Amino acid sequence: GEDIGVELWNLGSGNEVYNIHCNTWLSFVNHPEIFGSPTGFEQLDLHDIRIIDQDKNSTKEGIEIGLPGVDLHHCYIQDKGIGIAIWNMGREHIRIRNSIFYNTSPKDNWAGGAAIYIDNSQRWDFQNLQIVNNVFDRHRTSINIKGERIKDIAIHNNAFFNTTTDIQAQGENLFA
Repeated sequence: GEDIGVELWNLGSGNEVYNIHCNTWLSFVNHPEIFGSPTGFEQLDLHDIRIIDQDKNSTKEGIEIGLPGVDLHHCYIQDKGIGIAIWNMGREHIRIRNSIFYNTSPKDNWAGGAAIYIDNSQRWDFQNLQIVNNVFDRHRTSINIKGERIKDIAIHNNAFFNTTTDIQAQGENLFA
């Protein structure tokens, strides 16, 4: 596999990670039993991150989000297998805004080479997810949503260039 640049577990409120330039991936994860669901985006302010995969051969994500309460903005992710992966533990209050995702299109991995991959395979309730004001360029799938019970998601004011599929949603009762 690929070495990880930063991996932080069990973040409480008030964290800020910024100004990182790397060629690998970052991981931010919480167990829901340890820190309960926040009311907004106060657990992690993640911004000004620049990730460019040097050999353009990665199938890993650029940023793994497995905790609720994240505001990700002003980031640039290029040539990763997945730009951002949002897992079950990060099911509430996640905002991805004002960022650029470039070239995941040659990656044909289990997530479809998506710029943003949202996975709810454990059927928890996802709510208050926002993907706004981003640029997606050269992707097979820009946003791939998989699973059930994604109840509250806003996807608007994004620009999609050179994509095969802008938004793909798979699952029963996805927006129920």
